[in-house]
Amino acid sequence: MVDTSIYNFPSRSKSRKDIINEYLKTYNSFTYEDLVAFLKYCIKGEKQDAVKRELIDMTGKLIPSNKVNDIMGFLTVEVYQNQLRFDELKTYRNLNIEKVLEDVEQYILAQIEGREITGVGEKIARLYSSSSEEDMKKNAEKILQEMIQECCIKDGDNTVCVFSVQKFLERCGVEDEETKEELIGSVLLSSYEMAEKGVKFLLVEKIPHAIMREQIGDTHWETKYLPKENITIAIEKELFLTVRYTDTHKYVFEIEERTKKTYLRADDGVKTGEDKSPPNEIRIFEISDLWEEFDVFTEQSRYVFKNIRYYVGNKGIKSSSY
Repeated sequence: MVDTSIYNFPSRSKSRKDIINEYLKTYNSFTYEDLVAFLKYCIKGEKQDAVKRELIDMTGKLIPSNKVNDIMGFLTVEVYQNQLRFDELKTYRNLNIEKVLEDVEQYILAQIEGREITGVGEKIARLYSSSSEEDMKKNAEKILQEMIQECCIKDGDNTVCVFSVQKFLERCGVEDEETKEELIGSVLLSSYEMAEKGVKFLLVEKIPHAIMREQIGDTHWETKYLPKENITIAIEKELFLTVRYTDTHKYVFEIEERTKKTYLRADDGVKTGEDKSPPNEIRIFEISDLWEEFDVFTEQSRYVFKNIRYYVGNKGIKSSSY
């Protein structure tokens, strides 16, 4: 227990910041600003070990890890009497710093006046404000729009948005699965709204089928870029394509022939030519747009690509649109 005899001021004569500052200095020499910075760090959903390594307060200075431990101990052991651990504190969707500071002030005043703190459970419950869910949704929508702006790139006359759902969830700082699924649903809806405006919305990660069914409830094609690493896919069961990613958002394909006759077929079924070249010849394809679309209900993929340039034997470069 901290010696409270040093306090000789009426509880109402000092501001909350002054009361907390004077108490913290006697506790372990960290400040009100350190405490506020720590709570802001909690809102970001950082892991405990990351917080222990370093913490930057509002002035930009580093708060040593031992001081961080002191703050954690003060909040979890002192103020909330072991009823709220740090790991629980950082999971709150809408951590209300002012309400935490109010609890800290009440704890200090109780120490000064020699009173026991009661109703800790109610105090913890107040960390959830009545509008916390609504605030969380507004914040997530703001982050979503910011990320969409950041991720949009120009590809010729087209606009493409290459979006990472995982990064979006990390920036929102949510941990419970139900909330994550709701946020994924908001991303999916935005993708179709943008598609209607002519913007290609490409997801980096494949979304689980169950989540897509739950959130959008209808047949939709999930669209994403092919992975950057080398992969092998088959088209018309005659060609095997190895993908190499380039800096210009184009894809170069090395084609290994499996048969002496190879046809490239457009969607309308028109054959582009017959090849008399020997088997196993390596060909080069350059495609300005290629992406995979996956139907979550039929579980079938299709590959969409445009403006293909390719070598056919010794006939030189040909081009076509798919």
